[in-house]
Parts: sequence; C-alpha cells; structure tokens
Amino acid sequence: AFSQCTSLTSITIPDSVTSIGDSAFYNCDSLTSVTIPDSITHIGGRAFVGTPTVFTEVENINFLLGREGKRAYLIDGSQASGAINLPKMVGGAEVSLILASAFSNCTGLTSITIPDGVTSIGGGATMEDEGTFYKCTSLKSITIPDSVTNIGSSAFAECSSLTSITFGKN
Repeated sequence: AFSQCTSLTSITIPDSVTSIGDSAFYNCDSLTSVTIPDSITHIGGRAFVGTPTVFTEVENINFLLGREGKRAYLIDGSQASGAINLPKMVGGAEVSLILASAFSNCTGLTSITIPDGVTSIGGGATMEDEGTFYKCTSLKSITIPDSVTNIGSSAFAECSSLTSITFGKN
C-alpha cells in the first residue's frame, strides 16, 4: 500500500484495521514513527523492511507495540542467535503475533521456544515467498504453544537442520 513512499515519516493506523499486508511499508526510508492498534491480527511479510522505525528491542529481536500497550508484535528476529526463549511480555505488552519473514535467513538461530499467548506464526503468501523461519539453516528445534492457531504457508521452508517440532498438549 505504501511501499517505497520515501517521504512518509509517520503513520497512525486506525482501530478499524486488523491486517497489514505484505510489504505495506517496504523501503519507506523516512518512516520513523508507526502507531498500530492492538486489534491487528496479521502483519504480512516484509511489511517494515527498509524502514528506520524505532522498535522495542529485546536480545536482538525487534517488536512493535500496539497503541494501547496490550499487544506486542515480533517484527524482526533476523539477527537472533543461539537458543532463544521468546519473552511472553515486552514493555508490558503480551507478544501475540510473529510477522511473516521475521526470522528469514537467520542462520545463527539454533532453537526457539514461542511463549503462550502467541496466536499466529506468519508465512509466505506463496511457496516462493519467505516464510517466518525461511532458510534458518541452523534451526534444529522449535516449541510451539497451544495458543498458536495459525502457522502460515512455508513458515519453515528450507530449514535444512530442523529435526524437532514440539507442539503443546492440544
């Protein structure tokens, strides 16, 4: 929708919006302020790639907090490494969504535990798109809680070392 809008500096998305599409703000290289509602249920792949937006960072993982401070959205984990236990809360907000392509090409990630409360792990729109963990070639194991009700297409495409996926009891 706003891909490569180089003059866009800030945006406030209204409460009526529940989904942000693929590459929505791709390469908006002046976009430093994004305010989104806590009602967002989907953020497409590469939505914020190439923007200098200030995110909340925890262990090299970037989160975008909802306007009301109730939800946190994992935007970029491509610089994560080792065994990661994602936090349940970031800045007082519950982590609820992992963006499509968030860990794409993250070759340093070896294992990840997703906290209860996350409802969706994004994926690529097609098999050719980058899913959440696309080409995480060192990723060996992942733990997914019961709260996850959606795993997008090709979420684990080309994870050549992935040998263990543990789902919650349900």
